[in-house]
Amino acid sequence: MKHLFHIHTFQMPRILLLLFVGLLAGACSKSDSSGESELVRQVVMPSESQEFMAGDEVTVSAEGFAEGDQIMFEIRWTEGSGEFAPEGYAKGVRGIVTSCTSTELTFLAPGHYPASTVSVILFRGGLIQTLGQIRVAEGLPEKGLYGLIPTVAGTTAVERIDVTTGEAVPCHTLQETESLHSVVSASGSGTLSGLTDARRGAAFDLTMHHYRDLEGMDLLALCAPRGSDVMGFAYSEKYDVLYVVGQGSYTWQLPEEVTPAMIEDCPVATTSDLLLMSLRLTDGRRAPLALTIHGGSQTGPALTADALLPFWCVASASEASESYQLTGGYAVSVGGRTRLQLYDAAANDFSETLAEVPGTVLSIAMLTDASASQAPELYLLCESEGVRMIHVYNALTGAVRTLPMAVNCREIVGVQ
Repeated sequence: MKHLFHIHTFQMPRILLLLFVGLLAGACSKSDSSGESELVRQVVMPSESQEFMAGDEVTVSAEGFAEGDQIMFEIRWTEGSGEFAPEGYAKGVRGIVTSCTSTELTFLAPGHYPASTVSVILFRGGLIQTLGQIRVAEGLPEKGLYGLIPTVAGTTAVERIDVTTGEAVPCHTLQETESLHSVVSASGSGTLSGLTDARRGAAFDLTMHHYRDLEGMDLLALCAPRGSDVMGFAYSEKYDVLYVVGQGSYTWQLPEEVTPAMIEDCPVATTSDLLLMSLRLTDGRRAPLALTIHGGSQTGPALTADALLPFWCVASASEASESYQLTGGYAVSVGGRTRLQLYDAAANDFSETLAEVPGTVLSIAMLTDASASQAPELYLLCESEGVRMIHVYNALTGAVRTLPMAVNCREIVGVQ
């Protein structure tokens, strides 16, 4: 567990939650060097004049499609946007096939790229065939703050929240069989990753409006470390350890008095050298659970609190230094007030109180502000007397502001 975190660069090895492989851009294809085969005949592509939106269904007709056929994309653009160069390409991007018969194959137009010309490549058992090209409009994720609202049908509605006014604009409502909560978003992914009501992994692509409920093991919590992919935490009864899915060497034995059922299903926070979770004890009190990068674990002081949610932020490495490091703590709600308190692992206690806001905290999100300073800001969704407001703490200045409009969401997540 020696090199899991780096204090000053905020970079981590890309510990990929294997449940979500296939939702994002895939590995580079080797088709250029392997030649092409005639897998299907009499291919009919959509009209060249048609432009698809990210997530639109695209149907290709041909003779000879087979069960298990996959689609890969080669994406080329001439006008970049944001982090994309003015001209560029992406190869080996894996497509999402929604249906396939012997004469028709339907897939979703790719998202996450500027307006592009997309080569559609059929992939079957190591063989490839270029079917043709389509045009796809810009499908870059809209960064910002998003809210999630449980629906009467038992699913989840997604809305985008204006970080100045608090005004919420509906984005999408998941289908009758879909749910999502305890959500995180890996930087640059444009995807909300969370848990279903059955505690399985799930993800919703904001650019393609595509939801994927993935069968797999039960998860206790998720984490999206800065500069890394989503990490999922599960518990092995066989080995009696908590571990990172897909990374069996990253394991922790829980403190003797702690059971997996005590771990609250809120997102995990990362500091320079800790992973912070929250516990609901058998007597109703709450306590921190800190996992160290060396495989150790410890519980913090038990509190009589209405909520205890972990958070991360940045702080000066020292008073004389201009560098910063990740630090973290807990939002502690007692009696209708919420305190942001740092956690000192060495002392195994809470330390400095950064700020205090009204209401009981329901959810926490981190975003970088849009100013020239690019300061990280902590967003706290709090409820007081049935009214939910969002309070914003600037990690560098210590300033606190409150968005003017009340919101209806149950949790919030920042998309960078």
